[in-house]
Amino acid sequence: MSKIEILEKINKIKKAKIASAKEEDYLEVIYELMKAKGYAKPRDISKILNVKASSVTKMLKKLASKEMINYEKYGGVTLTNKGIKLAQNIIEKHKKLIDFLMLLGVDEKNANIEAESLEHVISEETLKKLYSLYKFIMENESIKEELINYLNKK
Repeated sequence: MSKIEILEKINKIKKAKIASAKEEDYLEVIYELMKAKGYAKPRDISKILNVKASSVTKMLKKLASKEMINYEKYGGVTLTNKGIKLAQNIIEKHKKLIDFLMLLGVDEKNANIEAESLEHVISEETLKKLYSLYKFIMENESIKEELINYLNKK
């Protein structure tokens, strides 16, 4: 498969996704704010994502049109069931990626930063295989020790 064919395929996959990476970031932030105080305010989202209020308003309208959030101008924002499921899926991906990266010796701060990017592009199939490998290593102490020793030599 040529590089052009790969790029073409990747873009088709991206377009077929339920939500873009940016939309997923908003859903994640809204989910965490809802856990903390029951709802999200646009100004809180703006501060956390370091974006302009107008950008937040535009995205909230988009997410509302996709039935992922409940949004009324000047009110609190909450996730719909659809939004909650997607946010939980993203958060679960994030946790699994952090576990795997930290097993490889990546420190927690960098693992979080890397996972934040990877969670938006990794396929379910690839994540499932990575996490199966993670569980296999964690369940086999001698293999885990060998891996850690090997990685510490590099």
